[in-house]
Amino acid sequence: MESMAGEVVKYIGTGIFKKEPIQCFRGIGSKDNFIFCDEEQLKMFLLLSDERRKEDRTPYQPVSNKIISYLESVWSIKKYFKCTYGEDYCALASTETACLDKYSTSIFREGVSWKGGKPQERFD
Repeated sequence: MESMAGEVVKYIGTGIFKKEPIQCFRGIGSKDNFIFCDEEQLKMFLLLSDERRKEDRTPYQPVSNKIISYLESVWSIKKYFKCTYGEDYCALASTETACLDKYSTSIFREGVSWKGGKPQERFD
């Protein structure tokens, strides 16, 4: 798989757009662009069964960099956010907190104050 990814990067990198060479790299670039540096822990989590994923308490948090500072100021993301893979997995697996299909994931907001005066019906 890695060799195929390398071939794709090499092939796309030979292209030209607006008289400039196309820059192609795998992922989002250098580690300075990462919000989370937990790839190995996440790989281990994904190897677990569904039941073990629900019980997992492996914590993760963002690294402090310019991107998380930007997200904090623009989107009100908590800079010192901490969570566990198991909590997130349970939130995504519950029909009360999320809706998953083949092409998208919708995560519902906490509380009901954003819905307005009357509750909105949810359809599956």
